[in-house]
Amino acid sequence: MAMNQISQLSSLANMTAISQTKDKKVKDKDYKMLTVLTINRAHNGLLKVAVESARSQIKQSQMERKELKLELDKERDARQTLQRRLSCELQTQVSMQRRLKKEKKAKKKLQEALDFESRRREQVEKSLKHSDSLTGE
Repeated sequence: MAMNQISQLSSLANMTAISQTKDKKVKDKDYKMLTVLTINRAHNGLLKVAVESARSQIKQSQMERKELKLELDKERDARQTLQRRLSCELQTQVSMQRRLKKEKKAKKKLQEALDFESRRREQVEKSLKHSDSLTGE
C-alpha cells in the first residue's frame, strides 16, 4: 500500500516536471507555486502512508497481544489443573503410606502372636512328650 502511494507520488512529480518543461509560458511565480503545491501534496501523501502504517502496526500489535493473553490463560489453567491433580496424588500417597504403616504394625503383632503361640505349642508338646515318657516307663 505504501509502495503504491510512493509510486503514485513519484509519477505525479514526473508528470509535473514534464508539464513544466512543455509549458515554458508559465510564469516563474506560478511555477514556484506549483512546485510548492506538488511538494505539499507529496508530503501529505507520505504522512497518510505513515499514519496508515502506524495504524496497521497498532492493530497487529493488539492482535498479537490478545493471542498471547489467550495462550497465557490456557497455560495458567493447565498449570492449575496439574497442581490440583498433584495435590490429590499427594493426599492419596499420604493415606496409602498411613495404611501401609498400620498394616505393617498389624502384621508385626500377628507375627509376634504367632511366635508366642508356636513357642507355647512347643512347650506343650515337650511337656506331653516328657509326661508320656514318664508314664510310659
